[in-house]
Amino acid sequence: MHRAYSLRALVLAPMGLARMGLAPVGLAIILLACGTSKQEKVQGEQTAKEKLVINPPPPGPAPGTCKIVATVETIDKTLKGTSEKDPCGKAPCMATIKIDSVLGYGSAFPTVLGLGKRLTVRFAHSLNPTKDVWPEIQPPLPGLRVGAKFEALINGASLMGKTEPEFTIYSYVTK
Repeated sequence: MHRAYSLRALVLAPMGLARMGLAPVGLAIILLACGTSKQEKVQGEQTAKEKLVINPPPPGPAPGTCKIVATVETIDKTLKGTSEKDPCGKAPCMATIKIDSVLGYGSAFPTVLGLGKRLTVRFAHSLNPTKDVWPEIQPPLPGLRVGAKFEALINGASLMGKTEPEFTIYSYVTK
């Protein structure tokens, strides 16, 4: 035979309170024992807030970039500016560089750069000192010449219809 027990009997019978008519008192004791203190609630909220903290990205190159040390091998003296404000219309921007070392890759960089690899790179602010071409740029870039060694983040972009990625350098530090 199957017996059905009420919630009241299951919870309070072991305590002997049901038979004594103290069911409301027993229920109150159980509810208070199961509750949390104000301090526990505050700690729980702090833990929840800590879990929502977004950690900053790890240090290193940004996606689509590679940090390199390189040497300028040749400079293309052709002016390739697209407007009167484009520094590449006032000074050379294209150069062939040789990779001396690779300091790190960002995710999605389009190729692997080996030591000694030669690349044709566009220097976005020209190879001349920026104080001559674009004085608004701060801090000013010193300019590069053949044989100059520098450290830079190189941006790599794969373009539709091209087999090789295009590389651009926006800033550098001479070595």
